[in-house]
Amino acid sequence: MQKPIRILIADDHNVMLEGLKKLFEDNIDFELCAIMNSCNSALEALKKHQPDVLLTDITFPDGDGISLYKDARMHLPDLKAVCLTMHREQGYAFKSYQAGVHGYLPKETSFDEIIRVIKGVMLDQKFYDPGLFEFSKKHADDKGLMKEKLSIRETEIVQLIAEGLSTKEIAEKIHLSPYTVDTHRKNINSKLNVRNVGELLKVAREEGILVK
Repeated sequence: MQKPIRILIADDHNVMLEGLKKLFEDNIDFELCAIMNSCNSALEALKKHQPDVLLTDITFPDGDGISLYKDARMHLPDLKAVCLTMHREQGYAFKSYQAGVHGYLPKETSFDEIIRVIKGVMLDQKFYDPGLFEFSKKHADDKGLMKEKLSIRETEIVQLIAEGLSTKEIAEKIHLSPYTVDTHRKNINSKLNVRNVGELLKVAREEGILVK
């Protein structure tokens, strides 16, 4: 009998976690090792349980799922990863692809599809939905597209700016101080060589940081 695929979930959305927990506990093809709601706790759990696949969200109060995967692979070089996220920006998908993440799925993905993708990544297959992200390996190989200038946190802040949030509102939403958000905004403007929000959003869309 084939061994079950060992899964560790990193997510901080309780409703999603309950569904995923039931999904894997009810399927004999999988073994759910642990559920963690922060990057720090997930990294420790990954080192302890050594699962086959990390199923992770992108953004957490203490970090991001892409960096979590990169850190985990220093200890578990054969670890596979699938990002299951609400973020639809090409920039996030590109950073995931560069980090070696095997799949990038929206959170509305059906449970049957999640199962299919996880089984596929165990065979070293990649799953990046081209209809959702207009993303392909060609984009990653083209130096003129989606330049990796911003950190995950900076990319998140650009998205929130695009949604019309103020510095104070962004700070409240992602649990940072307004001063820290303002520092991030200055760094973003410097990295992208822009002077105002209009220029920022134009360049961000051109570089694939935001969905066009």
